[in-house]
Amino acid sequence: MKLKLQNAPYVANQIIQDLSRSPLVRLGASSKLSKTAENIILEDMRLELRIENETRDILEEYQDDIDDMQLDERDLFNKIKRQLSVKYNFELDEKDRYSKLSHEILDKLLAEDEVSFVVSYNDVKNIIHASFDKFISFQNVARNAVLEKLENYKRRLIPGSDEYEVIFNRLYEEEMAKKGLI
Repeated sequence: MKLKLQNAPYVANQIIQDLSRSPLVRLGASSKLSKTAENIILEDMRLELRIENETRDILEEYQDDIDDMQLDERDLFNKIKRQLSVKYNFELDEKDRYSKLSHEILDKLLAEDEVSFVVSYNDVKNIIHASFDKFISFQNVARNAVLEKLENYKRRLIPGSDEYEVIFNRLYEEEMAKKGLI
């Protein structure tokens, strides 16, 4: 599941907490550790938004041709996004993306002399990656809870409709807030 901008501070804090709890790692006393991780995560998210906006612009530019040929816009969106991700060196695969982010965060902490460890680099990188995995699992639990609520909704909502999306997003944010994730 995709991270949202408002989740970046939580994920960054989780990463720093997980690193500080590990007996394998010693962190500096700097109060900017979380901010360093957050900035890297936000930069990545902004790049994805830029790619998605550029993709939408391309689709809009060719909208008449898309309509005339009755092409699947979702499929085109994904194909164009994939091409732009190569251009911008952006990792679309979730696992690879979080691995890349984990490397970037650890490299930045090392460059700022904010972290030290006596184990391999990959062991510490894996602690950071596990923080991303933990957050994604929280998101999935919240999503499943929302889907269950929608199944038991008094009136039938049509998935994909505007009403469905509005109610889904509201319930999802409530679930994430209950868990303190936004």
